[in-house]
Amino acid sequence: MGWNNENWIMLLLMLLVIILGLGFVLGSSSIMAYMYWPISYSKLAIPAINTNAKHIMLIAHGIGDTASNWSDTLQQTLQQQFSHEDDKVQVISLDWNPYSTSSFRYSVDGKRIGALLAEKILVSAELKSLHLIGHSCGSFVFKELPHQHQAIAGQIS
Repeated sequence: MGWNNENWIMLLLMLLVIILGLGFVLGSSSIMAYMYWPISYSKLAIPAINTNAKHIMLIAHGIGDTASNWSDTLQQTLQQQFSHEDDKVQVISLDWNPYSTSSFRYSVDGKRIGALLAEKILVSAELKSLHLIGHSCGSFVFKELPHQHQAIAGQIS
């Protein structure tokens, strides 16, 4: 019993499936390792949170953007709009640009930055409301806030 054409074709098909499958698994594993690899967020300048603020508004730009492109202007407008309020209002424009440029990492980095923000916000004992404005991928930063701390989940809009 020798090798006929059907046997060779089956062998080639199996090798093709194994090679392509192995490439897919290795490629996917490499991308996942890159996405979740721990990094330092030392380039991130988290603004100081006013612990006496009763209302906090956070603004985050989208992928590849910077705060100076539009969110700083929105911050100034909102701060002027609410400066007459008796309750203390703080409006913060978060520039997370060093971590919002990679289309592979921005969702994971946004989640981690959101956890860092949540830690800072929770020290505000006077907090009555938290308003989050995330443009495009900036919403990944704020997605984590209610999950990190259930105590503030009911105060978020």
